[in-house]
Amino acid sequence: MNGQISPSIMCAKLMNLEPHLRELERCGAEYIHVDIMDGEFVPNFTLGTDFIHGLHQATNIPLDIHLMVERPDLKLDCFEFCENDLVSFHVEATPHVQRTLAQIRRKGAKAGVAINPATGLSCLDYLYDDLDMVLLMTVNPGFAGQKMIPATLEKITTLRKRLDELGKTHIPIEVDGNVSFENAVKMAKPAPIFLWQAAAVCIPQGFPWRKTSNVCGHVFRNKKWTSVLRLYGQGYRRLVTNKMKGGSSMTEQHLERLLRSLVSGFGDLAGVDAIVLGGSQATGTAVEGSDIDIGIYYNEETLDLKALQKRGQELDDQQREKVITQLGEWGPWINGGGWLTVEGIPVDILFRSSRKVATVIDDCLSGIISIDYQCGHPFGFVNAIYMGELASCRILHCNNRVIPELRERLSTFPEGYRRAAIEKFLWECDFSLKCGHKAVSRGDVLYAAGSLFRSAICLLQVLYAYNGLYMLNEKGSLGRLQKKPDAWMPSGFAQAVTQAMELNPHTLADAFYLMQQQLEVVTIRCR
Repeated sequence: MNGQISPSIMCAKLMNLEPHLRELERCGAEYIHVDIMDGEFVPNFTLGTDFIHGLHQATNIPLDIHLMVERPDLKLDCFEFCENDLVSFHVEATPHVQRTLAQIRRKGAKAGVAINPATGLSCLDYLYDDLDMVLLMTVNPGFAGQKMIPATLEKITTLRKRLDELGKTHIPIEVDGNVSFENAVKMAKPAPIFLWQAAAVCIPQGFPWRKTSNVCGHVFRNKKWTSVLRLYGQGYRRLVTNKMKGGSSMTEQHLERLLRSLVSGFGDLAGVDAIVLGGSQATGTAVEGSDIDIGIYYNEETLDLKALQKRGQELDDQQREKVITQLGEWGPWINGGGWLTVEGIPVDILFRSSRKVATVIDDCLSGIISIDYQCGHPFGFVNAIYMGELASCRILHCNNRVIPELRERLSTFPEGYRRAAIEKFLWECDFSLKCGHKAVSRGDVLYAAGSLFRSAICLLQVLYAYNGLYMLNEKGSLGRLQKKPDAWMPSGFAQAVTQAMELNPHTLADAFYLMQQQLEVVTIRCR
């Protein structure tokens, strides 16, 4: 399990909360911790149901709602929760704990219980099957600024061991109460693996935010996860959350949180038309360790590139300068972007001129197909990739209707492009095979190999178009087509193409014969 921070707004200046929320969104906060007090269970009063409703309207960050109220089971009907909210109440506050947990779940949130420092863990003996989380208080609830009760550290250890023994390792422990930089190390040390929810990281007025601390770097040293926090301005930034060994790993919740952070970072900049998720994460072909591809569609005349570059630097784990390129730095098609690392996950930023995308769609719908040199695309960059990217992406944020309207034009696979692609790439495949076959007699292995490769990709272009599919990239194109259950390809096609590409100077002629056979079968079916 990785560490998480749930910043509390208990000490924030509520009359000016919006800057805090925007900063937390930009920094990728997992939760916002909200304390609800009724003056009965604890002697203090804070916040209420209208505040929760307003907070849901003001931010998409899930809420971590801590109910310090008497008889929560009688008051839950007053609250509105969202799907990803985490709601906890005190076992000491109601005789109907299971009923209250069920009420919270019926309202769409995850449900957990909180335990005061003097309450024994035996109160959980018949609850483990019903819990999404356990919150351990390390101070008596009701007021900020209290000292941690040392005896509660042993309770963290005991609960972690008990959860492990019962096979309930998925139940996270949340710690609330004077979770200072110094105390965080003590709290985590006895529990080797747990979800770190430092709910007491408050946002007080006048806090020295410019102080930087490797809190979680110390907390999780010698363990599988490292988290480094930087506190600054009016919020916090989680710089690194990554496995020490085994590469990057990402849950769906982690992905969604990271996407919210990226949208918050780039979405409000001048000249940005839309932000989209592309690549394997959008097409459903991602595997463990896959990058996140973010497309930024922009207006050439109004884009504030300097502001975008600054935001990229802020989002990057290492805060690297020039992590975002100039426009056109990578060529005319993949015309810039950046390679960021955010929370330990590789994030590729790709620029796309909205005007150029619109022009390409017009061309492709008219049957005009171009191929240009582009590093990273050994076949070349086919202009129709722009169409495929837009048709298959997940739109995360729009500042206008430019990109949604372009996408609507691709709601059905364009027949004009389909016919043009089939004719163009069948012709090129035939031409490449003829040229390459001549190179065999001259012993020109390099030229012959290039001809075989182009022939194979041309056949894939034809098959993708024939099946009404966009071929986004040469990389993985054969495998993606094989995974389409309704897509047609000749029997033995994958084996024949793969065998033809197993280059051997003595079998080059046979390789061209295999490829020629596939061309003939595809031509008969698709033309």
